[in-house]
Amino acid sequence: LNTQIVIALLFILLNVVVEGIIYLFLHTDFLYRFTLLQQNYNYSYYDFFPHTAQKISNVKNYWRNLFDQVFTINGKAIFLRRFYLFIPIIASVRSIINIRKKENFILTFWFLGTLFLLIAFTTSFTEYKPLDLKRSWYIYPLLMPMIIVTATFIIKMKKNLRYFLISIYIFGGIIMCTHYEVYFDKENISELKSFIADNQQCKIFTDHFTKYSVDLIRGYSDLSKSERIHGSDFNWKELHKGDWVLYNQKHIDELNLQKYNFPDFSILKSNLFSRVKNFGDFIIYQRGE
Repeated sequence: LNTQIVIALLFILLNVVVEGIIYLFLHTDFLYRFTLLQQNYNYSYYDFFPHTAQKISNVKNYWRNLFDQVFTINGKAIFLRRFYLFIPIIASVRSIINIRKKENFILTFWFLGTLFLLIAFTTSFTEYKPLDLKRSWYIYPLLMPMIIVTATFIIKMKKNLRYFLISIYIFGGIIMCTHYEVYFDKENISELKSFIADNQQCKIFTDHFTKYSVDLIRGYSDLSKSERIHGSDFNWKELHKGDWVLYNQKHIDELNLQKYNFPDFSILKSNLFSRVKNFGDFIIYQRGE
């Protein structure tokens, strides 16, 4: 093995050992990091394999779900996601060329190693469970090596072609930034944030996940102006005339998967409430008489 690779692996191992010793003193658990990972998995199991793959096939066959997770979901998430402008494909082609020509060994190892780990490596010591790369932030560790590998490919092209491709990537990157804003519904979220901040006198009832954001937006100035809706027996009579309900069906659906209980929200469509305004998936209702 290359000396630099050995040093890098030893450095990673040293970090794990030092971290484990610290956790051992603080929490009496050398593998506290992995304990937390397991707890998080149990809490939001639906975001992990095999449940992520079952959403596609609607079957519980392990091998079918494994194939779908690795190739249909993870492979597509890296190689065909438009935000990356086909850079992973170019980096993969360049890596094959590097292997044949025996060039840039460390860089190629960095890219291909990270690529393999993200697509097919297990997230569990007891079961083979690949990571779900549909969530783009899991792919971030791959961005740096794939960009560098692609750069080594472009830099060897003719000058005019090189500048042309760089211009395309700069322009495409700007376009993708705007697409990300649309994907995360930035416009509606920004308007909702301003609307909540400008109406601090209004008491808001909402789920606990959304309540955290409401309190943050209002600078924790008066926590009595926000209340959590929870439990199937929640009493809607707690709301007085003029109180708001901030409702997001997607938030409620996910919290239901986490075993939280909620009352029947169909009451919001009754004569007791009127719609104040909606911001994308968020709807504000006001209690009437």
